[in-house]
Amino acid sequence: MDEQFLEKIEKIIDFTKSVYNDEKQKINKDDILIIFISISRYLIDKTYYDKALSLLTFVEEKINKTLRFYEDAIFLKMVIYERLKNKAELEKAADNIKLYTEFLIRKYQILMDFYFEMGDKENSEKILQNWQQLIKLDSLYRYLDYKIVSFDLLYRTAKYSDLINELNELENNELKKCLLNETPYATYIAGRFYSMKGLTLYAKEMFSEALAALIKSSEYFKKYGFQSNILSVYNNIGEIYKLFKKYDQANSIYEKIINTAKYLGDKDAEAAATWNIGESYFFLKDFAKAEEYFTEGEKLFFEAGSYERYSNYLKIFFAKLYIETSRFDSAEGLIDEVLMNAFEREEMKEYADALTLKGLILGKKGEDVTHYFEEAIDIYKNLGAKIELKEAETLKIHYSKK
Repeated sequence: MDEQFLEKIEKIIDFTKSVYNDEKQKINKDDILIIFISISRYLIDKTYYDKALSLLTFVEEKINKTLRFYEDAIFLKMVIYERLKNKAELEKAADNIKLYTEFLIRKYQILMDFYFEMGDKENSEKILQNWQQLIKLDSLYRYLDYKIVSFDLLYRTAKYSDLINELNELENNELKKCLLNETPYATYIAGRFYSMKGLTLYAKEMFSEALAALIKSSEYFKKYGFQSNILSVYNNIGEIYKLFKKYDQANSIYEKIINTAKYLGDKDAEAAATWNIGESYFFLKDFAKAEEYFTEGEKLFFEAGSYERYSNYLKIFFAKLYIETSRFDSAEGLIDEVLMNAFEREEMKEYADALTLKGLILGKKGEDVTHYFEEAIDIYKNLGAKIELKEAETLKIHYSKK
């Protein structure tokens, strides 16, 4: 029975490793490594400790170390070393669990039991003190986690003024208290907090303040290597640089995203950053470079399996590019696709963009396009899209029949 079990496990491991090493796979590599953690649990249950340790060490070396699953893998190593009564390796593994409260508590529990059985009173008391301190901090962490989630709901419902007030109050009280401890999780919370503050300030069109908050967020995330979180913050920083027409700085940020995304195996983030470099070149009117990056970005979105999610947005920019390079038939074909698809998917911003571009193209041909601009203007007003609204109103005046 044991030989058959091992044979089946080995086949699963070999197959999973082949998927992990296959660069053509669209799956996030960290997701594949999580499978190895599950297999290791089975091996531990069957007391195949050497095989489990080998697999967990592979995971430890490869996985993103800010994920809960990293500490899950380390904790399983602790379980094995505790059973083998290997004090040196147990303590070495324990040192790598430092972020998530749930695993810190489990770590302290194992160490307490281990030292107690060894008759090590000094270390037992030290662990107990750390445990008690963690319990006190945990209530603060949980409160801040709850508040950040509630802030996200306020942000999504566009209650920005209420949100600014609550953010400022939390920053001056609980967050300040949290940061006195300088733990990895306190730093993680601060990174999330300033990311939310940056987004809210951006929505309030306080762009300089938003940039400062986002840069602060990125610094907190960098401190302990929260690379997945840095990606979204960098992306928002890049958007503000583009808004300030600082395209070189924006592209420098996007290049950082590409490098980090490649390391993490995040094809979607790589695609978005590549596309955003194309947008920078578009605004600089370097249309050849813009098309190069748009084409590469589109290809990466296909490889990531997320093209359909962004397709209308991408087609709008390709249409703009084609208009700027006098390929009007190609532009109009894409616009018609967006008009149909965006309306069905209730993507009203993209639908209004397509109406504006349709009015622009047909207006150049001398047709009456007032209704295209009027419909777009109504949508932009409802969305609060001030920049696009101003552009549509200007085009309506220019192309409407007298």
